[in-house]
Amino acid sequence: MKKVAVLLLGTVMLSGCGSDDSGDTVSSHAQANVIEGTIESINPLANEVTMNGVDYHVTSVSFGDNDDISFNALKDNMMVRLSTNNESGLLTVSNAKLTLEPTMVGVITNINKDTGDFKINGMVLSAEKSMLAEIDNNDWVMISSLPTANAGYHVLSIVKFESDPLNGEVEMEGIVNHINDNQFTLGSNFTITYSQAVIENNIKLSNGQWVEVTGEMTDGTTLIASEIEVEEYDNLDQYTDIEGVITSVTKDKSSFVLNYKGRFIVTSNTIYEDGKKENLVVGTYLEVTAKEVNGKNQVLEIEFETQDSDGNDWPDSNDIEFIGKIVSDNVDINTTKSFIMNTLQGDKTIYMTANTEFDDNLTILNLDTGMDIEVDAYLINGQYIASEIERKDND
Repeated sequence: MKKVAVLLLGTVMLSGCGSDDSGDTVSSHAQANVIEGTIESINPLANEVTMNGVDYHVTSVSFGDNDDISFNALKDNMMVRLSTNNESGLLTVSNAKLTLEPTMVGVITNINKDTGDFKINGMVLSAEKSMLAEIDNNDWVMISSLPTANAGYHVLSIVKFESDPLNGEVEMEGIVNHINDNQFTLGSNFTITYSQAVIENNIKLSNGQWVEVTGEMTDGTTLIASEIEVEEYDNLDQYTDIEGVITSVTKDKSSFVLNYKGRFIVTSNTIYEDGKKENLVVGTYLEVTAKEVNGKNQVLEIEFETQDSDGNDWPDSNDIEFIGKIVSDNVDINTTKSFIMNTLQGDKTIYMTANTEFDDNLTILNLDTGMDIEVDAYLINGQYIASEIERKDND
């Protein structure tokens, strides 16, 4: 998507996602070819940023198609993607290329500096009050955030632009829900009209996907999409560091989903820093070092992070287990990515994503009416998204 050069004027930040290095294990951070996460600190004199405790000399900064962003535009707690010239596996922090990866770009309005509430492109959000100290209504801003339960956002930073960076368009990320042939809801209440949009790689949109949407606002509440990209952690480089929050985890903790964007497999060789396997629970902030093995993201190292957040970001009530029988009739489950099951709580519609884990030799292709199953799901704006599906335990 085309983005013009911008000058970022200022920012205010939430406390960064830091951690104490225990020193008990050998860190993989310096080996990473790619890092996706927040900037911890910046040294403008040396053109260096610190991420995951490592200093990187930055040679270029880009945003979309524009690779000529000034280094001085960078601010602490911005979400970015950093890649190095470490193709040969040599330990190096030089010649790093950095790409800005905001969650939202657009106009901020309805600022309440007493409460920290505001709107971005009409979506209602809140943040630490200090973030809004230098931000005014109708400023163009870039917002970096991490997901919370039930389609929410935990704001990490708000950065002010000098002018419109997208030539009249805006950018929003979030979870698709309540989709039909023309519209879907992003997050909890933001409407996207996508009938004319170009969808990257022609991926079929479905409930539960995390997407990036670019387009124009119409009436202040609806975004007319021109481009949509389904965000997934796939085709990882040999060593990739990703910072984020666990959004679902299997019962045996053999795998988990990070930021709603991809599943990561834990092995007996996975190294843990500042925690252990039992600490893999929904809502936990992590930094993982992973690589792709046979088409799956295999975790080499997990570092448990300390993150300042609202205790209500991940309530236990958002996760639920259903036990029952599939009762969908005349429905192609593989096409709709959903089914109806009869449970003790009544009939429930269950939606599946690319990150849904299937056990007991189940797949989306062999789910069928009459089958007894157990489903672990989480709630997104009134819809149940399956994190794990297995055959009913009859013991």
